[in-house]
Amino acid sequence: MTQLDLAEAIAANPAYVDRVLARLREDGLVITGRCLFHIPAPEELARAAREPTPPKT
Repeated sequence: MTQLDLAEAIAANPAYVDRVLARLREDGLVITGRCLFHIPAPEELARAAREPTPPKT
């Protein structure tokens, strides 16, 4: 699944999906690559989804 496929599947702007995935990668919550989407710690991703996050500066 490409980022464009993901954006279309969730009815989101592709640029937004790119920004969110970049932040999740920076935070170590997802690992992506060609034909790869891995969530190394699902419980941490779930916790992050529940908590508000301040904007990156």
